[in-house]
Amino acid sequence: MSSRTTGSKQTSSAGPSHSRPETRTAAPVGQRSGLVKNARNGFDLLGTDYTHPSGPLDGVAITNNLLLNINPSIVGAPPLSAYPEPGQMLYLINGPRNVTVTHNTSFQSGAITFSNISATSGFVFSDNVVRHNQCLGTNNCGIAGGQISNGQLSAPTAPGDPTLQQYFTSPYTVSGNVMFDGNISENQYPSPNSFPSSVTFVTPDIDLQTGLTSSPDPDYSIVTGDGTTPGVDWDTLKAAIQGVVQSHSQ
Repeated sequence: MSSRTTGSKQTSSAGPSHSRPETRTAAPVGQRSGLVKNARNGFDLLGTDYTHPSGPLDGVAITNNLLLNINPSIVGAPPLSAYPEPGQMLYLINGPRNVTVTHNTSFQSGAITFSNISATSGFVFSDNVVRHNQCLGTNNCGIAGGQISNGQLSAPTAPGDPTLQQYFTSPYTVSGNVMFDGNISENQYPSPNSFPSSVTFVTPDIDLQTGLTSSPDPDYSIVTGDGTTPGVDWDTLKAAIQGVVQSHSQ
């Protein structure tokens, strides 16, 4: 399933009706060294709760996670939700603050990030290995955004700089990422980032669409020619999810 995090909620304290509401501010949160597999979306971050009054979501770190087969067409997926851009690695709603996404590896069928409503501030997206996906008549690819109302998308922004300028408050960092299988120019994004048509992992039979493999002991470390190590640290992740990793096989 996907993971959703919201801002702090404002709730009434116990006592007479004239008591002041108590505001509880959430401590920094994160997701480190985890496996997300066979889900419609990866992570949803809600900056402020639109159902109950809340303070802003501030301080989220998503680090060293592996996302496999993030795809709305998987068997057993729940019904489509109210937004029309499924298959994303990260959905940013209502402007969360200080979001850091580093050293993750993601095989998703849609956008890397999709932003809606207000801008995210303090955004860092670095050293990840992710499918960019090709933008063929849609912006459900790369770092994209748009306004959504009643399940309908309007005012879509093109992936890369147009979305970063619209939905992220400067300064932001997007660097050191490997965004493979896209059909866009590297000039559409800040530098340095790389945009290969394909990538090679230590385990050769990893499916570049889903990330699934028949290997009993896969290694999701990417092979690079310059000595850098973007993406998930497989040894650290494997140690964290012992007993779960065997379920990766197709």
